[in-house]
Amino acid sequence: MSRSEWATDITVFVLLAGFCTAILRFYIKAILHELLPNSGNSLRDRIDKIEVKQDHIYDLLLEAKLSK
Repeated sequence: MSRSEWATDITVFVLLAGFCTAILRFYIKAILHELLPNSGNSLRDRIDKIEVKQDHIYDLLLEAKLSK
């Protein structure tokens, strides 16, 4: 192979590696956006709200059981 063919192959490889890295970073950011709390818009925030409500319901049931 000549130098120009090697240069072309290396350039294509670097471009593909950069493209794959960019796609991977995009997906990681999208996943982290859903998993980290961000003032109410993420899945993590919704789960936290459900847990608070569940704890409140548990406390109400526990109070009802103790008052009997």
